Amino acid sequence: MLLMVPSISSIASLISVKCSKPCSRAASFNSSFNFIQNQIIMNIRKVLLLMLLFCTMIFHGQKKQPQKELIEVRLDSMYFVFDDSGKKISTGKDNYWRRQRSYGTDTSNCFGNFDDVVYEKTPVLNHENPIQSNWKGDFIENMIRVKVNGKFGYTNKAGKQIIPAIYASAMDFSDGLAMVSMDNDKYGFIDKTGKLVIPFEYDSYWSDFSQSLAIVSKNDSIGLIDKTGKELTEFKYNSIFSCPNGFFKFKRKGQSGFIDKTGKEITDVKYNCQDNFTDGLINIIKDRKYGCIDATGKIVIPIKYNNYINFSDGIAIVEFNQKYGLIDKKGKELTTAKYNNIEKFSKNRIVAELNNKSGVIDNTGKTIIDYKYDRIVFCSDAVFSVGIYEKNYNWSRSGLWGLIDQNGKEIVAPIYGGIGILSEGLLRVVKKSKDYEPSVYLIPGKWGFINAKGKEIIPLEYDYAKDFSEGFAAVQVGKGKEKRWGFIDKKGKIVIALKYDRVQNFKNGIARVELNGRWGAINKAGEIIIPIEYDFIDSVSRRDKELDLPY
Repeated sequence: MLLMVPSISSIASLISVKCSKPCSRAASFNSSFNFIQNQIIMNIRKVLLLMLLFCTMIFHGQKKQPQKELIEVRLDSMYFVFDDSGKKISTGKDNYWRRQRSYGTDTSNCFGNFDDVVYEKTPVLNHENPIQSNWKGDFIENMIRVKVNGKFGYTNKAGKQIIPAIYASAMDFSDGLAMVSMDNDKYGFIDKTGKLVIPFEYDSYWSDFSQSLAIVSKNDSIGLIDKTGKELTEFKYNSIFSCPNGFFKFKRKGQSGFIDKTGKEITDVKYNCQDNFTDGLINIIKDRKYGCIDATGKIVIPIKYNNYINFSDGIAIVEFNQKYGLIDKKGKELTTAKYNNIEKFSKNRIVAELNNKSGVIDNTGKTIIDYKYDRIVFCSDAVFSVGIYEKNYNWSRSGLWGLIDQNGKEIVAPIYGGIGILSEGLLRVVKKSKDYEPSVYLIPGKWGFINAKGKEIIPLEYDYAKDFSEGFAAVQVGKGKEKRWGFIDKKGKIVIALKYDRVQNFKNGIARVELNGRWGAINKAGEIIIPIEYDFIDSVSRRDKELDLPY
C-alpha cells in the first residue's frame, strides 16, 4: 500500500476551512441536536487533521542518524572492526590488507564495506554488468576506475561500464577530467563521456585538475594548463605545487617563487620562498634570514630575523640576535628584541622571560605581570599556573605551583607539585609526598581536582589522575603491579570500578581498557562492548578521522 504524505501547507489549508455553527436560542430540538452533532464532527475532524499534521511534520523533519564510531582491534596478525555497540562488522584481515585499506567519509567506501578493498590478483564480478575486473579503485566523482585484462576504464557504482577499458594507464577523475595514456608514454585528459579534450602530448602530470587548472610535464619541465588545454606558463620550471589560496609555488634553478592563476610570476626568484601565503603574507629566506612579502612581491617584513615568522591575531614572535620580540603584520616592532623567550598564551596575554624570570605582557608589549616566577604555564585563557623552583633545581618538577588570573592576582599560593590545564571546569593537581626527590621524573604524591577559583572539588586521594573528558576522569590507585584504574565523575563518585591495568579517556562515549595484557572497550555505563581479549585496539573516529594508539 502506497502512503501519500501531504505537505504541511496543504494540511494548513484544510484546517483553515470554516465550519458553520448553527446557534440560535429559538432553534428547535432537531436544530439543537444537529448543532451538537456538527460540533462533535468538527472536533473529530480537527483532531484527525492535527494528528496528520504531526505525522507529516515528523516525516518532513526526519534527521539522518549520526555515524557510528568504528573501532579497530588486532588479535595476533589479524585485524577486526567493531561499531560502538560492540557489533563486529568485519571479518579478520591481515596486516597487508590494513595497509591497503581506504579511509573515506562515505560509509560505503569506509570500513562498513570491506569488499570494496580488492587486489590486483583477485577477480571481482560486478553485479549488474558481467565484466570481470582485476582491480578497482575508489568511488570518486561518480566513477570507479577499473582494470580489465591489463587495461584501464571506468564504471559507475553499480558496475556498469561507462568508459571502455582501453587505456594503458589512467587516473581518477578530478574536476570532471581524468588523465589517461594509451601507451604509458604520452598523456592527455578525457571527460566523463570518454571524449579526449586535451591531446596526448604530456610526459606526465604533477597534479589532478583543481580549480580548473592542472600541473603537467613536457620535455622534462613543468608547466600549468587549464581545462581547455591552454598552456598558462612556459614549461621552464623544475617543480610547481598548488597552494590552498589559489597561488602556485614554483622552483627553478634552486630558487622558488609564486605564480597566480593566470600563470604570472608574482615574486622574484632571487628569494627562497617558504610555505604558502597566510593572511596575504609569505615567508622568504635570503642569506639564512627571514622576512615576508605580500601577494605583489613587495617586502613587508624586513629580511633580518632568525626564525620563521608565524602570525597569530596579527602578532608574530621574532628572533633577532638570539633575543625575542613582537612585530605586527606591517613590520612594526611592538617590543624590542630583548627577551630570552616569548610564548603566546591567548589573544592578549603573552608570557615573556627576562633575566631568567617569567612575566606576562600584552600585544602592545606592556607588562601585565611582573617578572618574578620561574615558570608560567597556560591553564585557560583566564587562569595561569605559576611555578617557583626549588633551589639548585631549574626544572618544573622540582618546584611548587599555584594559580593566578590573567591580571596576576593570586588565586592559589604555590602549594602543589603540579597543576594541569582547565578541563571541563576542573584542574587536576598533585601534592608531593614527604619522600619526594626533585631529581625523579614522576612526582610521588596524591592527586585530585580543584576548580578555577582554587576550591578543592575532588579530594587528593589518588596515586594518579588524568584530565576530565566527557564528564569522566581516569584515576589510579596503587603502584607498580598493584595499580588499578577506573573512572570518577565530577563529584568524585567512582562510576566505573578501579580494576583495569590501563585505561584511555572516553571519546564519543567509548574508552579503551587493558586487563591482564589484553585490550577491549567499555561504554560509560562500564559495560564491556568489545571483549577484553585483543593485543591491540585503536579508535577510528568518523567525526575527526583520528587514529589513536593505546599508549
